[in-house]
Amino acid sequence: MPARLVVFACTALRVRPHIIGGFHLLVNGLLAAFLAPLVGARSMYICTGGPLEIIDGGVWAENRLFAKLGTPDTIVERRLLRAAREFDLLIVRGERTRRFFRGVGVGAPIHVVTGGVDAHRFSPSGEAPAFDLILVGRLTAVKRVDVFLRAVQTVARELPAVSACVVGGGPLLDQLEKLAAELGIADRVRFVGHQDDVERWLRRARIFVLTSDNEGLALSLIEAMLCGLPAIVSDVGELGDLVATGLNGYRVSPGCPEAFAARIVELLANPQKLATLSAQARTTALQFDVHPVSRKWADVLVHACGASVGARPLRRALVRDTTCHDPDAPDVQEIDGEDQRVCVNGDMSGLRAPPRAVGRRA
Repeated sequence: MPARLVVFACTALRVRPHIIGGFHLLVNGLLAAFLAPLVGARSMYICTGGPLEIIDGGVWAENRLFAKLGTPDTIVERRLLRAAREFDLLIVRGERTRRFFRGVGVGAPIHVVTGGVDAHRFSPSGEAPAFDLILVGRLTAVKRVDVFLRAVQTVARELPAVSACVVGGGPLLDQLEKLAAELGIADRVRFVGHQDDVERWLRRARIFVLTSDNEGLALSLIEAMLCGLPAIVSDVGELGDLVATGLNGYRVSPGCPEAFAARIVELLANPQKLATLSAQARTTALQFDVHPVSRKWADVLVHACGASVGARPLRRALVRDTTCHDPDAPDVQEIDGEDQRVCVNGDMSGLRAPPRAVGRRA
């Protein structure tokens, strides 16, 4: 990470972009806030983790540096809030986070821009499902996969043939596999680890389940719904921006296996209702296709650069993608256009499209 941060800083100083932005407040956002005034740029904070990046000093966020706090820290929280108020522009994933920042005194423009997903790649298939349920996510505490397993155990009492798949790796894998055995469902739950072709696994399932204690507008949820899966999710974070109970899925009380199980049984026992919610899930999620999302990014960035909507597109956006696994790909991606320059530091996986889509008008 330090080497990449140095590359980003040097690029920003050399290119002198109009906007410098970072995903997450620590450390990318703070670096962007530090660099922006040095080159006369506007600073942009892209908050993908929601209010938990701030609350209690960020101790509940999935951030290794914040996690070292161990316990809530109000002093750190106040300093993070002060830092957030200094940015010229904030990008958030949903309305709850926008309201949070307004409520704590952030006066800068705040735009809701979600991640974008390729709706062609993530689309339904005609093949017969191999699993009833699927959960996709990193196996960490906040994802509460233990709740998912206990829900499967409860469902199995009514539907003994129920099957489930967990896609994703993480530090809790061994612990969760052990729990599945203890619950007597090891033969019903398949842990397949990290998968690059997530869409193939989603297409093999009937229902998507997300049991997290906290989420932004999860990309895994958007991907699943684009594949035609109704979603049963915790009523937390920004998930309500996409999941409408009874229309394309259900939102249930977080941490309650029985609530998840009841909705799962309801859908699996009613194929017609499952099919109706499945079709609506795809329809609802199409608004998060990469093309409209990239246009929204372009409009936001053009406005931030002082240009009007419909003016010439960005000439050159410099984007550092920390999640790119191609060893031959440069750390800094260039986007050709005509007018402005943007430099973004952080995790571009939230766009689920080539970096060229960022800051370019379609």
